[in-house]
Amino acid sequence: MKLFTFFVTTLVLLTACCEDGMEIPHYPIPANADRTVLIYMASENDLSDAFSQPDISEMKRGSKSIGKNNNLIVYVDEAKSNTTPYLLRLVQGTTADSIIFKNESLTSDPNTLRNILLKVISRYPAKEYALCLWGHADGWIIEEDSVEYGLDDVVPRSAYGRDTGNNSTSSNGKWMNIPTMARVLNDLPVKLKYIFCDCCNMMCAEVAYELRNATEYLIGSPAEIPGAGAPYQTIVPAMMEKEGFAEAIVDNYFNYYEYRGRGVPLSVVKMGEEEMTQLAEVTKEVLYNTFHGKTGYPETTELIYYLNRNMYDMNDIMLRYASSDDYARWKAAVEKVVVHKKMATRWMTNGWINFNDFTVTEERYGGISMFIPQQPGNNSYAQYNQDIKKMAWYYAAGYADIGW
Repeated sequence: MKLFTFFVTTLVLLTACCEDGMEIPHYPIPANADRTVLIYMASENDLSDAFSQPDISEMKRGSKSIGKNNNLIVYVDEAKSNTTPYLLRLVQGTTADSIIFKNESLTSDPNTLRNILLKVISRYPAKEYALCLWGHADGWIIEEDSVEYGLDDVVPRSAYGRDTGNNSTSSNGKWMNIPTMARVLNDLPVKLKYIFCDCCNMMCAEVAYELRNATEYLIGSPAEIPGAGAPYQTIVPAMMEKEGFAEAIVDNYFNYYEYRGRGVPLSVVKMGEEEMTQLAEVTKEVLYNTFHGKTGYPETTELIYYLNRNMYDMNDIMLRYASSDDYARWKAAVEKVVVHKKMATRWMTNGWINFNDFTVTEERYGGISMFIPQQPGNNSYAQYNQDIKKMAWYYAAGYADIGW
C-alpha cells in the first residue's frame, strides 16, 4: 500500500509540475480572479531546511478556506541541490498547477523578482494583486553583498531576501536593496493592493517611503520576527479578504504568538505619495524645530529600538524630544499613515536587543521605526551614518538640514 501510494503521489506531482504549467482539470485557473497573491519565498539560505516546507504545508491548509475565485501562488527557491525554483498554485489544500524552472536564479536578483511577478500577472489574471515577501530582511540596512540593479546603475544596497546562490544554508549570501525593489514594483503594469513582509524589520520609515508608490498598504513588523514566521493556515484566508485584510493579517499573526506566550509587534502603513509625503514633511519640520543648531546627536538611552540600536521607534523619538504642540501635529500625520498596530513588550531576537534598555508602552509604541545617527564608537555607526544618506527618506525628512 505504501508503495502504491508513493507511485500515485509521484504521478500527481509529475502531472502537476512541468515546465508548461499543466493544470489539474478539477481546478481550472479563474478567468478573472478577485485577487491573486504571490508569496515570494527567498529560502535558499538557512531558513530552507526548517521552515520552507512546513510553511508551504500551512499555506495548503489555509488555501482550504479561500474562495475559488482567488489565486494563491507561491514561488519557492530552496537550498536543495536537486531542486530548481518552482511556482505553485495552491487550491483547496493541494497543488493545482505548477511550473518548474530549468535554471537556478537568485531571489535577490531584481530581474528574478520582476520576471516572476510578470509571469504571475499574466498567467493568473485578477482584479487585484498582492505580494508577500518571505525570507530574511534587515529593513533599510545596507549590505555589502547586494545584487546590483545594473552594471551602469549605482544604487544603495539594502537588505531583503538573502540568497546563497549555491544551494547552501550558510549565513552568507546576496541581498536585494529596497530602492531597487521599489524600482521593480513601480514598473509593474499594476499597483499592488498590499505588500505583506513576513521578514524582519521592514516596518521602518525608510522602507515605507521607498515603496510609497508601489502598493496601497505595507504590512509587517518593525522588529525581528520568529523564525517560523507567519501562521499561514490563518494568514492565507486573511490575505484574501475583500475588506479588512490588513487588520486581519496583523491580528491573526499577533494572536497566534500571543496565545503561545510570545510577542510580535506588527503594524499596517497606508501608503501613497500624498500620505507619505505629508508624514515626511511634518517629520522634517518637527526634527528641524527640535534639533537644528544643536551639536552632536540625540541621546538614545531608554528609547525603544528594534535592531542593534539602528532602528528606533518613531513615536518614542517624537514623544521624548518634540514640543507638545509639534508632537501633536506630528501624531496627527502619523495616525493617517500607521492605521493599525499591535504592541508587544518583548519579542524573539537574535541577541540584538537587551530589553532592560527600554520599556514598551502603548503611549510610546508607534509601530514604525526610523534611524537616528549616533556618535561613532566601537560599532558600525560611522558606516550607518553614511549609508542612511543613500535612502530617499534622509532627504525627505530633512536630516541634512539639521546636520545629520
